[in-house]
Amino acid sequence: MKERIPYLLVLFALALCLWGCGKSAPASYPPTLVDAARLSEYEAERALPLLEALADSLDRLDEEGRVYYDLLRVRVNDKLNIRATSDSLIRRVTAFYERYGDPDKLMLAYYYRGRVCSDLNDALQAVEYYRKAIEASKGTKQYLLLSNIYSQLGEALEYQNIYEEAIPYYRKAYDYTLLSKDSVTLSLPIRDIAAIYNALGKNDSALIYYKKAYETAIITRNKPRALEILVEMSAAYRDLGDFPNAFAPLFVSLEDSVDRNMNPTYYSLGKLYLLTGKLDSADYWMNRVRLGDDVYIDSEVYNYLGQIKLLRKDYERSAYYYSLYQQRQDSIAKIDDSEEIRRMKSLYDYNLQKQENKRLEMKNEQGKVLIFQILSVGFSILSLLGFLLVLSERKKKRLENKIENLRQEQYRKSLEYIEKNQQKIQELEDSLRKARQESASPEAQSLIALDKRVLEASTRAAELSQEKRKLMEKGLAESKIYAKFHDPSAKIEEEDWKELRCEIDKRYDMTNRLIALCPKLSQIELRVCYLVKIRMTVTNIAKLLNYSVTAISSTRYRLYTKLTGEKGSARKFEKFILDL
Repeated sequence: MKERIPYLLVLFALALCLWGCGKSAPASYPPTLVDAARLSEYEAERALPLLEALADSLDRLDEEGRVYYDLLRVRVNDKLNIRATSDSLIRRVTAFYERYGDPDKLMLAYYYRGRVCSDLNDALQAVEYYRKAIEASKGTKQYLLLSNIYSQLGEALEYQNIYEEAIPYYRKAYDYTLLSKDSVTLSLPIRDIAAIYNALGKNDSALIYYKKAYETAIITRNKPRALEILVEMSAAYRDLGDFPNAFAPLFVSLEDSVDRNMNPTYYSLGKLYLLTGKLDSADYWMNRVRLGDDVYIDSEVYNYLGQIKLLRKDYERSAYYYSLYQQRQDSIAKIDDSEEIRRMKSLYDYNLQKQENKRLEMKNEQGKVLIFQILSVGFSILSLLGFLLVLSERKKKRLENKIENLRQEQYRKSLEYIEKNQQKIQELEDSLRKARQESASPEAQSLIALDKRVLEASTRAAELSQEKRKLMEKGLAESKIYAKFHDPSAKIEEEDWKELRCEIDKRYDMTNRLIALCPKLSQIELRVCYLVKIRMTVTNIAKLLNYSVTAISSTRYRLYTKLTGEKGSARKFEKFILDL
C-alpha cells in the first residue's frame, strides 16, 4: 500500500494539471488590445487604428487573444456601419466562446452574430442569435449591451412585420437603457414603440409614446433626437386629421435646421399644405426636399408635385412629374422584389439549417431523416423556382408596359403625331362646316368643335415638346463638354465623363430612365449610350472607349435587346437613344 502512494500522488497531480489545462486562465491582453476594447463601444473610429496596428503581431497572442481580437474587429466594423459580407469570421468566434465558457464574451459574440445575420438580410437567424445572447446574459451587468440586444431583436421582428411581438422587446430595451444610465439613447426605444403603433394604425397610442420620447429627449438634452421625434409626431397627428397639431411640431423643427437632414420636415410640410389646399406653400416645401438620397421619398415628392400641378391645371408639368413618379415606382418595385427574394432565401436557408439540426438529432433514424430532407428540400426548391418564375413573368410584363408607355410618349411628341393630328383637325373642320351647312343640331356641332379643340390642344402640346427638345439639343450641342468630346485631339479624363453624364441628365434624366429599363447596365454600356446621345460616330466611340468598331457595333445591338426586350439593330438602338 505504501508503495502505491507515490503513484497515486502522481496521478492526482496529473489530474489537477489536466483539470487546470481544461480551465482557461484569465486572459492577459497586450495594452493596445485593452485600449481598443475600451474604445470600441463609444469611440470605434479611435479603436480601429489600434486593431490595425496589432494585425501583424497576432501570432504572439494565444488562441483566446486572437479570437477576442476578431470579436473586437467585428464590433468596431459594426459601430462604423461597415456591413458584413460573410459570417465566416463571427461563426468561428461564437464556436470558440461556446467552448471557452466566458459568458460575457459569449453574449457579445451571439449579439454580433445576430448583427452580421442582419447585414446579410437573414432576419430569422438574427432573431435566433439575439435570443441566444439573452440566454447567455444571466447574471451579467452589461446593461447597455442588453439594451442593444433587445432593441435589435425588436427591429428584426419589425423587419418581418411581426409588430406586436416587437413591442415587449423595445420595452425591455428601455428598462436596460435606464439601468445603464446611458441618457443619449434613452428616448430611442420609446420612439420605436411609437413607430410600431403608428404602423399598426393606432395613432392615439403612437402619440402617447411620441410625447414621452420627446420629453425624454429634452430631459436628457438630446435636442437633435427631440427634433426628429417631433417630425414623426407630426405625421401621427396628420394621419388623425388633426392638422393644427400636425403643423406645430414642424414649425419647431424649422427653427433649428443647422447640420440636420431637413428632408422629413420639408416633405411633411409640403404634404400638410397640400391636404389643407394651400397649393403655393405645398409647391414651395416639396421643391425644397433634396432628391436623390432615397427613392421612396423621391417617388412621394414627384407624386405630390404632379397632384399640385394638376390642381393648378398645369397639365404639361403634371404629366412630367407623374412620369418621374412612375420611374421611381418602377425602381421601388425592383427593390421590393429583391427584398422579397432575400426574405424567401432567408427563410429557405433557415429551413435548411433547421433541417440539418434535426438530422443531427435524429442520426439514429437515418432513413427517415433522408426522406424528410429530400421532401423538404425538394418542396423548398420547387416553391423557390415557382416564386422566381412568377417574379420573372412580372418583371417581363413590367418591362413590356414600360417600353409601350415610352413608345406612346415618344409618339405623342413626334412629328408624325403632329402631322396626323393636323389631318384629323382639317377633317373635323370640314365636318363642322358641313354640319353647319346642313343645319345639324347644336349638340352635334358642339361635339365636333370639342373634338377639334382637344386635338388642337394635343397637337400644341406635341409642338411645344418638339420645340423644347430642339432647345435641349441645341443647348447640349453648344456645351463645352460636347465640344470637348467631339475634339479628336482632346484628352478625355474621368471628370469629363461625369460632366457629360450631368449635362445629359440635366436635360433628359437619361441615366435614371435607362436604369429603370435595365438596372444592370455596365459603365461601358452607359457610356456608349451617352456618346450616341451626343451623335458620335461608331468609329469615334470605339477610339474613346479603346474598343474595336466591331465590339461597339455588337454592344449597340445587344443594348437594344437589353433595354427593350426585343431583337433589333444598331440603327434602331440609335433612334431609341436619340428619342429618349
